[in-house]
Amino acid sequence: MASEERKTHFYREKKFIFPFLIILLLIILRAALPSFLLKKANIFLSEFSPTYSLYMDDLSLDFLKGACRFRDIGGKFKESGQTFLTVKTVDLSIAWRHLLKRKILMDIKIENAHLLIPKDLKKLSFPKKETQDITDTFFPLKIEQVDLQDSSITFEKYKSLKENKPLKISAINGRILNLTPSPQIPLSSFNVTAKLIDPNSKFKFGGKFNRLATPIPWSVDIEVEDFDIVTLDPYLKSHVPLTFTKGTLDLYSEVLSKEGQVRGYFKPLLKDIDVVSNKEKFIGAKHFGIEMITALVNLILRDKKTKSIATIIDFKYDKKLSFNIKKGLSKAAKQGSENEVRPGFENRYRLQ
Repeated sequence: MASEERKTHFYREKKFIFPFLIILLLIILRAALPSFLLKKANIFLSEFSPTYSLYMDDLSLDFLKGACRFRDIGGKFKESGQTFLTVKTVDLSIAWRHLLKRKILMDIKIENAHLLIPKDLKKLSFPKKETQDITDTFFPLKIEQVDLQDSSITFEKYKSLKENKPLKISAINGRILNLTPSPQIPLSSFNVTAKLIDPNSKFKFGGKFNRLATPIPWSVDIEVEDFDIVTLDPYLKSHVPLTFTKGTLDLYSEVLSKEGQVRGYFKPLLKDIDVVSNKEKFIGAKHFGIEMITALVNLILRDKKTKSIATIIDFKYDKKLSFNIKKGLSKAAKQGSENEVRPGFENRYRLQ
């Protein structure tokens, strides 16, 4: 009997030991795995490109949520040591909403990403093999959604209009949906908001594309609201004999690319504007044409109580880019009539 009692006691203890060991193993893995993965990741990121290296300062895992977080990511050019990328956090998590559909997809959330576009774009080139390697290493599962918050892009080649600094697009927030399309739902979509030059203006950029088709068809809508056109004066004074002393710009544009052909339009609406010709001497047919357009704009505005003008300029690209300027000027001259151009999209170029 005593022997049987000892065996029963042993099995009772063993029953609790195994779960304890499993929990202890998970705790050890939770503590040690991030450091191991971080070291391996940084070795890979420093060597995968001949022109630049990437690195991250921290990596953490959340097994219960099925999530992974990368912190303080950076990128430098190997030759100069110049920093071209900083990212505060990248969160990778399972898209739980798709588990009921028996799909394992991932969501990515990127915060405070700041990218410098260098003068030499070859420095940032992503050869196909490198791109596939980094995708397979860090995002082995298919991605469904990407969110971008409080980010910016700086263009080293172009100067800002107000200061002698590189041009910068700031306050970028956006989302890309359905990055893993299916024949039933083939279209992926994206929406982006940002600030351009004038911090008080609103810039919106959205569209759709079909990754399952070749070549990939896409459509884009661009909207700019309440852009203070006077902020363009530093550029206008140095390039063309044209100056706006006041006025705001709204811009609407639709562009569609299908089977290698691109079609679209720009619809600018200038409100409460005053335009004058500069006194500087400009030589050449280009500047003469601008002077003619300036005179036409003033002629159109001369008898108007509200100093505004709007038009639609259609364009297309089929191995050669062409604009329908004649039609655009005609529409501008008719502004104020029954056929005047009104704010908003024309809904002519949308990917269905």
